[in-house]
Amino acid sequence: MRETSLTISRSVPRSQNVVSASLLTVVLLLAGCTTVSFHEKELFEGAGRVEEDPLPGVERTFITLSDGTGLETWVVPAPTPRAVLLFFSGNGGLSKAHLPFFREAVARWDLTVVAVHYRGYGRSGGSPTIETLASDPPEVLRLVKARYAPDLPLIVAGHSLGGYAALRCAGMPEADAFLIVATFTTSAELAEAWRKNLVPWYAAPFVRIDVDEEVLTLDNYEAVARVRVPIAFVHGTEDDVIPSWMSARLHTTCPSPHTLLRTIPDADHNTPLLPRHRQPTLEALAFLLSHLPR
Repeated sequence: MRETSLTISRSVPRSQNVVSASLLTVVLLLAGCTTVSFHEKELFEGAGRVEEDPLPGVERTFITLSDGTGLETWVVPAPTPRAVLLFFSGNGGLSKAHLPFFREAVARWDLTVVAVHYRGYGRSGGSPTIETLASDPPEVLRLVKARYAPDLPLIVAGHSLGGYAALRCAGMPEADAFLIVATFTTSAELAEAWRKNLVPWYAAPFVRIDVDEEVLTLDNYEAVARVRVPIAFVHGTEDDVIPSWMSARLHTTCPSPHTLLRTIPDADHNTPLLPRHRQPTLEALAFLLSHLPR
């Protein structure tokens, strides 16, 4: 039996997935059977990337965790903020692609946006692990609340893997609302969805999915079940990385009295925050703002 390490972290056209499936079929016919593996290191492909270019209007600073690790933080400030948006990005890299979305949030609603990078990303210290992906966000939330929003409402937002990070703050009194964009239900269901998407039905009996025990701990059902504050889920219908039905399931699971699910036709994994498709995401943010404490 041969083992294949598979990483899917960015949206790709469906035609490329068809090609991938065809190539994988050839491999299976030659090899007899194969194992598709998902390991911890593949979750953090953006680690080590540093943004060197100037970022107009962005304050680049650090917040320091209790163990002394500094996390690079990009702040897009509002002159007189009405609320703060804490943002966690996906696993692919930094938040530069999302700056136009951040700036529009500042211009429309006077939100101060605080994007915090994971350990090992950008100029942040340390190295990312599944353990710190779960343990750091609650501490980050408390620090951001104290520094930027001591008397303001705070919305916790995340895209893709960042949705998992954001939901580690579920149930915390510092979180007044959540914006969850294109995230998953559980890593086990995601691995199975990838297998079905990439492997033709006639080849499925020859494929075994091998997921690290650490990776199998990623579960957002448990987190959304603790959410009682307003929460909005946004997902593109053409997302080939994380299928949109996962946001629908999380929405159904959540007991909050104020929930919203927005699916965006023709949007893929990354575009709900980009200019072409971000209007429904902005509308979801407006929904949250309308339900914040006054």
